[in-house]
Amino acid sequence: MKDQALGDAGWAAVVEALPSAVVVVDLECVGVWANRAARQLVGGEDPGRVAALMLDVAPPEPTDPAPTLPAVLGRALTGGAGRHVGVWLGTSLGPVQRDVWVAPLRDETGAVTGALAALTVEEERLQALLEHTADIITVVDADGTLRYSNPAAGRLSGYEGRVMSGTNAFDLIHPDDRERAARLYAEALETPGFAQPEEVRVLHGDGTYRHMVAHVNNLLDHPAVAGVVVTLHDVTDRKRAEEERARSDARLRALVENLTDVIVVINRQGRVAYVSPAIERVLRQPAGESQGGNAFADIHPEDRERVRAVVTELMQQPQGTVRRVELRLRHIPGRDDQWRYIDAIAVNRVDDPDVEGVVATLRDVTDLKMAELRLQEALGHERAAVERLREVDQLKDEFLATVSHELRTPLTVIAGMTRVLSQPGGLTEEQRRELLERVVVNADEMINMVEQLLDYSRLQAGKAEVEPRPIELGPQVQAIVDRLTDRLATHELELDVPDGLVVVADPDAVGHVLRNLLTNAAKFAPAGSRITLRARPAGGEVEVSVIDRGPGIAPEALERIFERFQQGVDVPPSGVRGTGLGLSIARRYTELQGGRIWVESEPGRGATFTFTLPVPTGKESAP
Repeated sequence: MKDQALGDAGWAAVVEALPSAVVVVDLECVGVWANRAARQLVGGEDPGRVAALMLDVAPPEPTDPAPTLPAVLGRALTGGAGRHVGVWLGTSLGPVQRDVWVAPLRDETGAVTGALAALTVEEERLQALLEHTADIITVVDADGTLRYSNPAAGRLSGYEGRVMSGTNAFDLIHPDDRERAARLYAEALETPGFAQPEEVRVLHGDGTYRHMVAHVNNLLDHPAVAGVVVTLHDVTDRKRAEEERARSDARLRALVENLTDVIVVINRQGRVAYVSPAIERVLRQPAGESQGGNAFADIHPEDRERVRAVVTELMQQPQGTVRRVELRLRHIPGRDDQWRYIDAIAVNRVDDPDVEGVVATLRDVTDLKMAELRLQEALGHERAAVERLREVDQLKDEFLATVSHELRTPLTVIAGMTRVLSQPGGLTEEQRRELLERVVVNADEMINMVEQLLDYSRLQAGKAEVEPRPIELGPQVQAIVDRLTDRLATHELELDVPDGLVVVADPDAVGHVLRNLLTNAAKFAPAGSRITLRARPAGGEVEVSVIDRGPGIAPEALERIFERFQQGVDVPPSGVRGTGLGLSIARRYTELQGGRIWVESEPGRGATFTFTLPVPTGKESAP
């Protein structure tokens, strides 16, 4: 689309006004000319001197892969097609790296005459430059009509073979950009020289719109041009890459922001460089309040130094190293009583320029941890229950063996005595009376054991009923003692119960408790020793104590003395028999009446069993 009407001076003005730097070299690769943009880059006015300075440069590092401009121009002089390449250029700021278009220049016979310039005819030199540029260069009238385009325009725009001169430039601009482009063009017409670059979409020959950066240079006052030079640089690929990256970044951002896991970046100083919005569900505070803060501030004090040590050690490892750590994070700011359990996976990206920190993924596993703890607790209870059942089963076997033995002993005595008594003659009256007394004593022991078994069975089945009511304790105690005269006959009994002492209790239940405590004392205390039964008001209740002078109870046995099948001493005194249920029965009947029971004892100093009974509060009727 070359138009001879523009002339050498016009083409020279266009190239001189290009926004891209242009350098011309001869066959010896010596710089001979540079346009205005190149002179501004280097900081000089002599075109030949500027070209030489741009060529006279060495890479900052000898091993740098980017070549210098003389090297690539030298290869261009050997022929071949033009190409983009990254090179080092000399500038007023020192060596800089730039992408340039390098191409050989040929004469009419096809011989290479230089790089980017011809040395014989000025018009041919300019024409070669315009053919090999990577930009579309057009000259536009004030009304927007295209007058000229550089030879590369057809190749770059897709309109090869078509004559675009006379076309209105705004007809090629995307409808959505047209009004803005017209306004900016009108502003450019008011001021000679370069206007601010703008991005517009321009119609391509294949029917698609390409993203172009337009550099507008108002040369209407230049006699050789008398138009506006518009240089279009195609940035479609870059724009698409930016848009794709923006879409990718948006997808990644949306993904990160909607993750249930929390993403935290911890910099070298141990501060939060980034935290995803999911942190608000864990810490109950806006994510922005964590940004820039101490990364370890909200970690449980017992976990803080351990986590800090893991992060510090991780930063010293090779990039990509992974560490896993469990910790607790404060759930509500300012409160130290609510913590969330966190499973954290940290990756070292300190040397990654896009990250410069440790990337930690935090997963809230509180519910899972609580379920695990509950399961462990349940398993612990289950193991304890199994162990207790095993112990109970063992105790049951021992109990059955004991009961069998204890029942067999009085039965054997009774059977033997009755045989002797059934034999005619041979016994005096006194001997017969003594044998009958032994039969009665053993029968009473059997009755006592059977009563304990029946009591225990009723309590276990939940069939034992109590009806507490106000009763005077003294007469009730005396009645129980009277029924136990035979069992307490070998001991001195001391009663210390004040007259008129009223309690809220079930008479039968009180009888069960006292009968077991008194008979227990008689079994283990030496014959002839004193057994004291004492009652005293204590606050809103009455404490009833049975005190014996027996062998006492070992400390390790005190904790389990009221459990079933337990004996008060490891080796009972000779002749002492029992089921091991008496104290368990006493405790249950005490509890059913709203009382408590306990024991105080030291080995060798006897034992004191005490239980409590409530006193009337005024609502109960007097006895």
